[in-house]
Amino acid sequence: AERSLENSKFDLEKAQKSSSSIQNLESQIQEGGEKGLKEVAQTYTDLFTILNSVDDILFEKDVSSDTSINNIQYYSDVVGSFYGKQFASVPQDLSNAYPEVKRLYESGFLSYQKALHGGSDKDIENALQDAYKFTEKLTNITKSARDVIELFNSSSVLDNWKPSKPTLIGQHLTNLRNYYNTANTHLTALLAIINNLDSLKNSLSVQSINNQSLQLTVQQREDALAAAKRNLSDYYVYAPFSGIVANFDTKVGESLSNGTVV
Repeated sequence: AERSLENSKFDLEKAQKSSSSIQNLESQIQEGGEKGLKEVAQTYTDLFTILNSVDDILFEKDVSSDTSINNIQYYSDVVGSFYGKQFASVPQDLSNAYPEVKRLYESGFLSYQKALHGGSDKDIENALQDAYKFTEKLTNITKSARDVIELFNSSSVLDNWKPSKPTLIGQHLTNLRNYYNTANTHLTALLAIINNLDSLKNSLSVQSINNQSLQLTVQQREDALAAAKRNLSDYYVYAPFSGIVANFDTKVGESLSNGTVV
């Protein structure tokens, strides 16, 4: 009976600890969501300036002496004359991508505000996903533009081509390098947060599926513990009066029946 009592206590503690893991997961998800919103806020703060600057770098007409073409068209035309036609589509690709990244910024920022002001877990998840999509798009834009200007500034081009505004071109390249690094850092951080929350939510889903069974197990352990305590009390024999035991007619381990003298 004593062993049964100890086993019941152990099983009860084990079941209760398993049940509390659900609360721990929920707490971790809440903390992860709060951390995610902070990263989203910093992402939009840092990348808003970059978004506007990229617009100037790509679509202003201040690099070439021919003011009829924008900067990215000029860079691509010059690079294409040395490296081939694979860069011919870059200006149009970026011209199409930039309005899309602006739209993603605007819709994503609204999504962030909704999540920030009392949004649900789903709202937080949407805000993170939207921030990731925007950041990924901007990262790709800055990389494409940076790669073209990297080639423009290569010796293969500059040994045969003298740009009229080398200082401005150098500044464009420096800025795009920095912009890409900043955007990619936020992209990596957002992805890590999203993956961590997905993992926690998957674990919570598994725990929740088993929760009903787990609660039943806890109740069973509590009932078993109570029964073990009752059974243990049955192993003691009490005399109806005070006195001194003079003799034992039975030994430890013997089975008794009703009416047996002990």
